[in-house]
Amino acid sequence: MYSFKNIFLDKIDQHPLKMNVSVLVILLCLIGAIYSNTFNASWHLDDYQNIVDNTSLHLRDLRYESIKKTFFASRDNGLYKGNRMYRPVTCFTFGLNWFFSQKNVTGYHIVNISIHIFTAFILFNTIICLLNTPNLKNKYKENAFFIALLATLFWACNPIQTQAVTYIVQRMASLAAMFYILGIFFYIKGRLSSNKFHRFLLLTGCFIIFILALGSKQNTIVLPITLLLIEITFFKDIESKKNKKIFLYAALCLALLVLLTGIHLFMQGNLQHIFNGYTCRPYNMVERLLTEFRILLHYLSQIFYPMPQRLSIEHDIIISTSLFKPWATLPAIVIVISLIGFAVFQLKKWSVVSFAVLFFFLNHLIESTILPLELIYEHRNYLPSMFIFLPLVIGFKQLLDYYHEKQPLMYRIVFAFILLTIINFCSSTYLRNSVWATEKTLWEDAMAKAPKHARPIQNLAWSYYERIGDFDKAIELHKISLLHDNASICKSHALTFYNIGTLYYYKQEYGEAVCYLKKALELDPEYEKARYNMTLSLIENGRWNEAVKNIDMLITKRADHRDYQNLKGFILLKQGRPYESLPYFQRALTLEPNLKSARINIGVNLSLLGKHDLSEQALINAYVRMPYDIKILLCLLDNSIRANKTKKIEIYLNSLFSKFNIRDMRSVLEQIPQQNMTVPISTGILLPVIEGKWQQLNVKLSEQLVVEPQ
Repeated sequence: MYSFKNIFLDKIDQHPLKMNVSVLVILLCLIGAIYSNTFNASWHLDDYQNIVDNTSLHLRDLRYESIKKTFFASRDNGLYKGNRMYRPVTCFTFGLNWFFSQKNVTGYHIVNISIHIFTAFILFNTIICLLNTPNLKNKYKENAFFIALLATLFWACNPIQTQAVTYIVQRMASLAAMFYILGIFFYIKGRLSSNKFHRFLLLTGCFIIFILALGSKQNTIVLPITLLLIEITFFKDIESKKNKKIFLYAALCLALLVLLTGIHLFMQGNLQHIFNGYTCRPYNMVERLLTEFRILLHYLSQIFYPMPQRLSIEHDIIISTSLFKPWATLPAIVIVISLIGFAVFQLKKWSVVSFAVLFFFLNHLIESTILPLELIYEHRNYLPSMFIFLPLVIGFKQLLDYYHEKQPLMYRIVFAFILLTIINFCSSTYLRNSVWATEKTLWEDAMAKAPKHARPIQNLAWSYYERIGDFDKAIELHKISLLHDNASICKSHALTFYNIGTLYYYKQEYGEAVCYLKKALELDPEYEKARYNMTLSLIENGRWNEAVKNIDMLITKRADHRDYQNLKGFILLKQGRPYESLPYFQRALTLEPNLKSARINIGVNLSLLGKHDLSEQALINAYVRMPYDIKILLCLLDNSIRANKTKKIEIYLNSLFSKFNIRDMRSVLEQIPQQNMTVPISTGILLPVIEGKWQQLNVKLSEQLVVEPQ
């Protein structure tokens, strides 16, 4: 019987348990230290929509049905419908984090850093195994520990990894990379094992891990091609004509398999989906592809020269509109193709260099080619950069060996350079992490590094000043962003006008809100959020006919949208058309059974139609879900008065006075006539009854306070 330990130590005599423990301690101490200032780093950007606002991830218990919901935490046009599975492995980990700590960011950061440490540990072991493969073991076996440790430290301590580790939602990238490198490790261990049972277990494990990697993030779909590359580079004789033919057929089959799987994963089975994604981008597919060649070289420069001042969540990137505009486009294409060509044709002679180059570009294939994603994000380098330092470290080791006895001074210089590089990487990572402390520090840093871009200014306004309630400062920043040059003036300005209009809506300056939202729609007539907020603003302005026209446009486009149906019903109800409004509320409730506002609207609607028992039933249903909503109790009281049910009037009056004071009730009733977005209940009916109850209670209180003379 073979133990689990034997499976992983087979054939690697110089890789004992003590070595693993010492490496793990080094990684724990070093990575723990350089990420020690991130435990309280705030939520940022996509964290909100993917985690904080995503109720599908908010685990309250660990029952199977609750856990299953986390697997379907997808968003569709801003709604969490849960119609399709979305990165279920990563989303489940977010759900567990929420179960234990809700919005407290510390737990999320601890998990992210732990993933980074474990990934680095597996990378170290993978490099050890790689250097013991048939095509390399005679060259590097004796120096495997030094090479693997140094290459791992260069990767793990590199500041470019901060975006994948410190940006909470990018656990998607780091967790996927962890499974990816673990899959490679299992594959190489399986191939090196002389025991068939061990090999079967390890290769089966590799397949299972591949599924987990895909469940973390879809860019790991290229893992089978990477494994073929490892097989060709480190296990087989690539000069053999027979092998060449086998590898060619295998590569074609794998490429086809990856393509078909990619169509399903990224395009939802529809090739047109990829083109539709560009409708909201300031560039087309060709422009993105041309631009990415320059970005790939920019990534390489960041990896090898990762100073904090060169890292940002936003970069000044000029879109390549042709081979010659900007001028660097064609040279970048030539350089990238030359690097790939060199790697392919020198695979036997420069196997490690070729593998590192091909691994880098292969793992950028998904996110840095034709998919309609954002142009540049540093976290995309987390996986592709894993082996990029390996040939460099081998070179350093050869220099150290060469100078060790011949030129001691040069030996010390090379050694000092290596040590200073690690120190520099560590200090730069710590400094870069400090920028992630708050939304304010992150976006002010981005504004300084991408001064021509409007987006950092917009995000500072939205993610910081708007969230703290400083709407005036947020509006000021958004207006400043309109002056900045942007590749997509139309789309960018539409977003800015939308943000300004929405902020004016929050400030209850509805005329200004309509003005700016109209500007957004002039630039982008398909902007649904802008049209929806325009409808709300028109309602508050009392411009009912215009509101109807806008909501009808939204319903024509998306009849299955619960909020559109609910709002159309509300407008009709406010216009005194309760017979027409009721079907819209019922449709909204069918689309979303937990839509509380629709239940309240239905209750008021039925009351106005004289169906008081049904109205009470609907309103009680809403009240059970929101027992401290004063407006629901007022609606129930209003319905009971209209139905002339004395006992019910007394019940709801008692409920009101047991939960709220008279000032709250008067305040709400005074606001109802001034707020067009409030359901049509009658203050003229409610106020005398409530005041009468108040006087009655005062009389009783006075009687209780009277002291009888002795």
